[in-house]
Amino acid sequence: MNDISQKAEILLSSSKPVPKTYVPKLGKGDVKDKFEAMQRAREERNQRRSRDEKQRRKEQYIREREWNRRKQEIKEMLA
Repeated sequence: MNDISQKAEILLSSSKPVPKTYVPKLGKGDVKDKFEAMQRAREERNQRRSRDEKQRRKEQYIREREWNRRKQEIKEMLA
């Protein structure tokens, strides 16, 4: 402890400016908010992708059902 107080006194008594190290202030909320924003964006992308896939599957199902119905009608006409 004596060594630290001695160094502090030397620094305080010196006339030269003491260079300060740059320590950026990092608010704890900043990192949390960024993470939450990234998480939200990821979830929104996943939801949009799921919605689009569901819509595509539904349209494909409707097209196939319509095609099968037409095929059945043609078979009945030819029979």
